[in-house]
Amino acid sequence: MIRLETLMAALAVSAPTLWGAFVVGDTTVDTALVRFLLAVPVCAVGLMLLRKVFQAYSGPSATVVAAEQALHDTRASFARRRADAPDAA
Repeated sequence: MIRLETLMAALAVSAPTLWGAFVVGDTTVDTALVRFLLAVPVCAVGLMLLRKVFQAYSGPSATVVAAEQALHDTRASFARRRADAPDAA
């Protein structure tokens, strides 16, 4: 299924040709529609790559989450040992 943002990007890319075909009349309608249809897969691939880049930076990685969990476990372990140890004084 084609996303709405893909169609909007393809429309923006091919807007000058569509304007020339439907308003000004200096371009044929066939040329404008072919350029629009070629812009759709190009924009789909471009937006897919952009989504992948943003998705990579959207949240903490599994390594960071595991390191934070290990740090939390270590601190909890030291706190339990300190609470269980008899006072030296």
